[in-house]
Amino acid sequence: MNSLTSPWRKPGANQSRPPTRAMLATITCAALLVLLTGCATYTIEVENKSQRPVDVLIEQDQMGDASIQLANRRMEKGAKATLGPFEVPATDPMSLRVRDAGDEYSVPERIRLEAGVMRFVIEDGPIDAWAKMRVVELPPKGDKRNDDSGD
Repeated sequence: MNSLTSPWRKPGANQSRPPTRAMLATITCAALLVLLTGCATYTIEVENKSQRPVDVLIEQDQMGDASIQLANRRMEKGAKATLGPFEVPATDPMSLRVRDAGDEYSVPERIRLEAGVMRFVIEDGPIDAWAKMRVVELPPKGDKRNDDSGD
């Protein structure tokens, strides 16, 4: 018996059927996956107000793989820099790492980044603190909470 004359085949089975729930769920999941794995853009503005040079690194932390270094900049005291824009998969976390440029064994301060434009100031740490410096996130430009952009 061939497939056309099979007793389990109903007459008119060759005609198209409306999509089933399983098919709709599969299509919906695929569409969500495409949306979730889009790209995100990161731009980081940094100012070094500390009394020492620092190394600033931007890293893309890939899931299950080694981090990719997207930028590495040595900043002298008083220097300003804009790093980016970087377009990376939205699923890959991004980090800012800052360490004392004169001390290759220092532990870098690590800050998780959010997509968009982020602003940071590097300051000297308190005299009684273990860390020589600290990284302070500033509000976005135009935000009146602590905007030092001179607007």
